[in-house]
Amino acid sequence: MLILSVETSTWTGSVALLKNRVLLGEMAVSNKTYHSQRILKMIDLLLKECQVALPEVDLFAVSVGPGSFTGLRVGIATVKGLATGLNKPVKGVPALEVFARQIPFTPWLICPLIPARKNEVYTALYQYQDPFTLVSLKPARQIPLANLLKELEEGGTPVHLLGDLPEGAIAKGSETRIYHSPLDRAPRASALALAAFQKGEENFSEETELIMPEYPSLKVQADGLYL
Repeated sequence: MLILSVETSTWTGSVALLKNRVLLGEMAVSNKTYHSQRILKMIDLLLKECQVALPEVDLFAVSVGPGSFTGLRVGIATVKGLATGLNKPVKGVPALEVFARQIPFTPWLICPLIPARKNEVYTALYQYQDPFTLVSLKPARQIPLANLLKELEEGGTPVHLLGDLPEGAIAKGSETRIYHSPLDRAPRASALALAAFQKGEENFSEETELIMPEYPSLKVQADGLYL
């Protein structure tokens, strides 16, 4: 199965091509350029470099958030358009789950975070049940970054913290228990493609038109701001 994935929940936009569990190629760009100006160019270049024609793709995968309102809408609209034109299925995967899957099996907790507004972040908490099963311990929520860091510092449990953090955000003395990887600052399309492949084994019947950005904020959902 050939999967093309698009991840646009943060300023780092990425696309990947996966054949079953084998990564054929991935491109990522992190700057303030709008995803609408580059995502189709990235897809085109990736397909050419991997010598794959777009109609050969069996499944399209896209990150559904939470994250950047505009970025998610661009990614989802792009994937919907390509999939509809080719009559191929689409799989939407939560961005925080994608982010957490970038950490291979570990006994530690995994806490991904994605920037929100006003010094807040979207976050959730995961842990591996076994080398192949990632379990959600706390659902997605929106919280001030300072509050999240305080929770983790006082928690006493080792944790992998993923996301874009300011220098010195983790308190002195907590670095040995809260591990922040400088390379894992945004969800990647390769992890998204793998998650879609694993979920796709369960079912491919998801309605393409029903895929839309997801947010933990009840106000966002009630006001329809994600549409």
